[in-house]
Amino acid sequence: MRQAVVQAFQSATGLGQAWTSAEVAQALIAVGWVLSLGRSEREMLRHTLGNMVAAGELTRVGTKRVPGVKRPVPLYAMTAPCDQAEQAQALALVLGVWTR
Repeated sequence: MRQAVVQAFQSATGLGQAWTSAEVAQALIAVGWVLSLGRSEREMLRHTLGNMVAAGELTRVGTKRVPGVKRPVPLYAMTAPCDQAEQAQALALVLGVWTR
C-alpha cells in the first residue's frame, strides 16, 4: 500500500500538492492500484498514511473542511527530499553533541 501511495502522489502531482485521505484513495483508484475502497481498505489507508508521516515520507501540511465531516480533515503532502550536504551537517551536529 505504501508504494501505491507514493506512486499516486508522484504520478499525479509530484511534490507540492496536498491531499486528504479521500483524495489519496481516489488517486489510488485512478492509477489502478485498487478497484474500489471498502471500509477495511480505507482503514488500512489511514494507518498507512499515519505510518508514512511517522517515517517522514509524508507531511501533514494543514487541515481542510469537508462537507459532511464534523472535524477538519488532515492534508498530506510528499516530504521534499533533503540533499546530502544537509544530511551530513545534521549528522555532524548530532554527533558533536553526543560526544561532549
